[in-house]
Amino acid sequence: MSFPHLFSSGEIGECHLKNRIIMALFPTKYATESKINQKMTEFYRTRAKG
Repeated sequence: MSFPHLFSSGEIGECHLKNRIIMALFPTKYATESKINQKMTEFYRTRAKG
């Protein structure tokens, strides 16, 4: 299977992406009152680092 455009840049609306690899939302239930907080930010920061 070949994905020739996987590492090329792209755009979603006004958001510019350096490649086409996107991590889907992970339901953590960390948000309070439907707002992002520090715990949620740290969770996704750690996931992004690998």
